[in-house]
Amino acid sequence: MAGPATHLVDASQDSDSDGYTTVAAAIRAANPGDRILVRPGRYEESLLIDKPLEIIGDGPLAEIEIWGTDRDVLTFAAETGRVANLTLAQPWGPSFKGVFIARGQLHLEECDVSSRTGTCVFVHGGADARLRRNVIHDAWEAGVLFYQGGGGILEDSEIVGCRLDGVEVRDGSDPVLRRNVIRDSRRAGVFIHRDGRGTLEENQITGNQESGVRLSGGGRPALRQNRITGNGLYGIYVHEGGGSVDEGNDLSGNRQGERGQEEPKASRSVLPRRGSYTGWNPGVVAGYLDF
Repeated sequence: MAGPATHLVDASQDSDSDGYTTVAAAIRAANPGDRILVRPGRYEESLLIDKPLEIIGDGPLAEIEIWGTDRDVLTFAAETGRVANLTLAQPWGPSFKGVFIARGQLHLEECDVSSRTGTCVFVHGGADARLRRNVIHDAWEAGVLFYQGGGGILEDSEIVGCRLDGVEVRDGSDPVLRRNVIRDSRRAGVFIHRDGRGTLEENQITGNQESGVRLSGGGRPALRQNRITGNGLYGIYVHEGGGSVDEGNDLSGNRQGERGQEEPKASRSVLPRRGSYTGWNPGVVAGYLDF
């Protein structure tokens, strides 16, 4: 019995040759468990992965670009899958995301993810993401959002330059964040609220305009061995019922001190509070999925 097939995608090849010129065509043709190799090129298309597949960039990361068009760049709604070594960019659209993990376990590895219009990586309830060694940057909203119980592991990644928070955890979500660099966000490095949980271990959270970690509305993570330094307000800022279990964190070098309990006026950004969760548009997703 034949094993899983490998499908080649190459934007530069003739349409009459073997293989595919678009990633979406290869996904449609693939059987569960198949592998898709994507050659260098710019592919302007939005992708839906609704069966177990492995999609891997075959070449230098910067030269294998998938630009979202009429939806999020990549929507994942399968039991399991792996996406690696792709540049996933959302340069336009009404609050479209870079990667929307609707359910299942997606292994997203060594990718470059950006969204000029919304959240870079959105992990929805029922999903169990595995986000490793990615660069997640230039989000219009949050870099990574764990929403309505979305969970998983975010580790060994860089989350940088987000217009809102670097990582947002809310609505009972309980992810593990380990050995990440979370820096240069316009708001907090990590914002945990609305009964969000989480375990943060050995992260470097620095250079964010507000506090390194902001906790409110029942947000109660465990913070262990993190370096939360050099942020614009506090290392850890707690208000409105937030709290944490702290073990061995470095909270030095934050502009207003290690910890804060009241929100100072300086933390009220001039930006409109456009919560990253507003980027999820059920009507758009329904075009792909039957929730």
